[in-house]
Amino acid sequence: MVVAAMLAAMSLQAQTERSDDFKAKYELKEVVVMSRHNIRSPLTSGGAAYMRVTPYEWFKWTSPSSQLSQRGGVLETEMGQFFRKWVVSAGMLPDNYRPQDGEVLFYANSRQRTFTTAKYFSAGFLPRAE
Repeated sequence: MVVAAMLAAMSLQAQTERSDDFKAKYELKEVVVMSRHNIRSPLTSGGAAYMRVTPYEWFKWTSPSSQLSQRGGVLETEMGQFFRKWVVSAGMLPDNYRPQDGEVLFYANSRQRTFTTAKYFSAGFLPRAE
């Protein structure tokens, strides 16, 4: 038991030293996040396959077919908040950062679930942006 604890401590120290070496050699300059939408309603409404796999009734979705749900929007905002905290802690952005025109790009195609995902994510990531 004592040997296992010593090996774990030595392993942790070696990992920390490697991590410090890595940080000294490299500097994070950009981040590209590729993400899918969060929770969305099923792609089809009546008669969908998921409705036939059980005799029980499924819950009623809060959004039309294939659109981001309300809960999906909340989760996407939380994901944006998580990434904001991460880039601030990494020193990539100052706290309460407010971008200038053209500094930050959120791209989504024209489907409701994708541009709404980008809208919610950006609200969490840059809450002070206009």
